[in-house]
Amino acid sequence: AGDGTINLGAYCLHLGSQSLSWSGNTYWSVNDGVINLNSNISLSGTWTFNGSCIIHGRDQTIDLGTTGTIFIDSNSSAMFHGLRLENIREGNIQCVDDTAIIMLDDATWCQSDGSSYSFDTGSLRFKNKVMMCGNGGLFVYSTDQTSTIHSEAKLKLDTGFTFSYDPSSESQDLLSFEGDSA
Repeated sequence: AGDGTINLGAYCLHLGSQSLSWSGNTYWSVNDGVINLNSNISLSGTWTFNGSCIIHGRDQTIDLGTTGTIFIDSNSSAMFHGLRLENIREGNIQCVDDTAIIMLDDATWCQSDGSSYSFDTGSLRFKNKVMMCGNGGLFVYSTDQTSTIHSEAKLKLDTGFTFSYDPSSESQDLLSFEGDSA
């Protein structure tokens, strides 16, 4: 409970099986570390990832509610695998600069209904099946970094959800498809 740093390194942290309310601000120092969720998390504090981390959701949800935030630090990456990110809205999940990467692997990105979200820094990677949803939601791709839809990956936009390509540069190829199967 409370604020602090978790020096995960290359280790694996298994969270418990009861739903968890996480209100503290946590700085995750990782080096190919893994976090395994075994229940839903309601995040009302801030998680900052420094290094390379995989968050295995095991079909659980991280709900950002109205105050939860996730930051990916410089030269860092976070892979959200097998989980649902809920209540995403402007600024509550972001890369701190263009060297940071958010990876979605068999994940659902669910914005708050009617919300707008501008992805203006860093890059995205899509692996396997990724769903983006939020009734009336608008996702604006405005970074000048290249994002990748990997081979065999499927990016699905739910009914009522808009993905707008509006990068800060005039480049027309900042969404890269890794082969014909993407």
